[in-house]
Amino acid sequence: MLTFSGTDLQEAINNKLSFQINEKIDVEFDEFSVRDKVEGNLTFQLTGNFIIVSGSFKAPVTLLCGRCVKNYNSEISGAIDEVIEINNHPEYQLETELTMDSSHELVKIDEQIDVIDYLRQYVILNIPNKKVCSENCTNEDLNSLNSYHESKIDPRWDKLISYKDNYRGD
Repeated sequence: MLTFSGTDLQEAINNKLSFQINEKIDVEFDEFSVRDKVEGNLTFQLTGNFIIVSGSFKAPVTLLCGRCVKNYNSEISGAIDEVIEINNHPEYQLETELTMDSSHELVKIDEQIDVIDYLRQYVILNIPNKKVCSENCTNEDLNSLNSYHESKIDPRWDKLISYKDNYRGD
């Protein structure tokens, strides 16, 4: 586990710690998983009461195609840009209400920060919403259900089909 605290940053040269990461990260859900080591670099810079997190990553993933419902391999990459506020006030609470002005994480100066957890979060956030294995991907089962032939239609549906055709303007 790769961790550090704000006091480690205070003691570091130029209040800065950099990490080169090439590790297997356990991320597995129904629709995707990380299949190999994630490569990335993260820099944590202490400036006043804030820790600025920056970096980038590249992760080989297995995704579930939204059309044909088969797994396919892909690679995602992204930039990491985060702000952590150091708060050492006695009234510091574990549960705080976030407002639009304070949408960053709060930590104590001696609290341990997990580097791999930041990488894991950004891998999950960069999974594409539309997961398609190729532009030409089709689901043959769904296509056969969607296409209908006039001769195979139950005559009880005739009124509804004529309404649909009139509504479309056919």
